[in-house]
Amino acid sequence: MTQYHREIWKISIEKPELRRILNSDVNLETEPVTEDEYQFVHFLILHLSCSIELAKRDGIVDIEGIKSDASYFFGLPIPRHVWAQTRRLQNKSLIEFIDSAIPQTTAFESINIPISS
Repeated sequence: MTQYHREIWKISIEKPELRRILNSDVNLETEPVTEDEYQFVHFLILHLSCSIELAKRDGIVDIEGIKSDASYFFGLPIPRHVWAQTRRLQNKSLIEFIDSAIPQTTAFESINIPISS
C-alpha cells in the first residue's frame, strides 16, 4: 500500500498543476476542477477505500492519523467537490469514514459545479 501511496503522490510532483488540490483558497465557480485534478483525487479515494478494506480484514496495520489526514484533505474545496461527485458510487464503509472525517463546517448535501476539461 505504501508503494501505491507514493506512486499516486509522485504524480503531483510530476504535474505541478495538481498542487492546486491542496489549496484552501480555490474558487470552483471561477476556476472549476480540471479533469486531471478530478482523476488524481479519485485515485486517492480508491486508494483510501482499498486501505480501509485491508485494515478491516487485518491485511495491513491501522494507519495512525488517517482520520486526521482525511479530515484535512476532504475539508479542502477540490477533494470535497470530487467526493461529492463520486460519493454515491463508493462502498458504505468508505462513505461513513470520509463523511465522519469531513469537518462539520464543510458539510454538504450536494455540490454541482462542473468539471472543466
